[in-house]
Amino acid sequence: MNKKFSVLLFALIIIGPVFLACDATAFPIVYSPIIEKGEWELEAKGSYSFDKHVEKDELQEQEYSLGYGVTDHWFTEVVGDLENSADESLNFEGVEWENIFQPFEQGQYWLDLGFLASYQFSRKNTDPDQLETRLLLQKETGEFVHTANLILEKKIGGKTPDDEEKEKRGWEGGVAWQTRYRLREYLEPGIEIFYNYGQFNQHPKPNDQELQIGPVISGKILKNIKYNVGYLFGASDAVPAGELKWILEYELRF
Repeated sequence: MNKKFSVLLFALIIIGPVFLACDATAFPIVYSPIIEKGEWELEAKGSYSFDKHVEKDELQEQEYSLGYGVTDHWFTEVVGDLENSADESLNFEGVEWENIFQPFEQGQYWLDLGFLASYQFSRKNTDPDQLETRLLLQKETGEFVHTANLILEKKIGGKTPDDEEKEKRGWEGGVAWQTRYRLREYLEPGIEIFYNYGQFNQHPKPNDQELQIGPVISGKILKNIKYNVGYLFGASDAVPAGELKWILEYELRF
């Protein structure tokens, strides 16, 4: 890939979200710190909720993204988000710019380390943007791969009917965890856990904190297609009783 094309790509990734700015929400995913230089990724993600309460039933979210491993230490991606509420159809809601940084080579130290920084742009002045950072940790033990994301996020800007409530917005924290067993390249069963404490300055009750856990199956098929399919059970009232999730990724090199 020539330098001119790389510069053009970088510029498009930076200014693209400015023209497509909208709302976006988090998708239940565990990020790996490992980066492949020169690799393009086309990714599609989706989820569908099940709950006896109408406000948490049949909630859907889909994300479509294009990413590129710019160097051995930097991967960047633009994500488009579609979602609905309990009484609406699926609509395009937002765009997000994600960046993953891998400071060390894989296997250089006992624990593989990376960082993620993302920014979700709001289309309306009344809606806040959202900044998210993650510390990405991964460790291989035999045929098992353990990956943990330590998450911090904060809403920025926007206008609310209650300015006092806006001032109370603080940092939120959470954890995403995945353990998978490399049974075959195309079949890796595992488990995922997603936990969101909520705003640190609000001290939410345990049942108001988000907690999901469930089995997943992932793997690589047809040489350049990766998949992840799972079902998450809700362990608190803040999340649906069940949620089906899927991720499909197509890898390409020029």
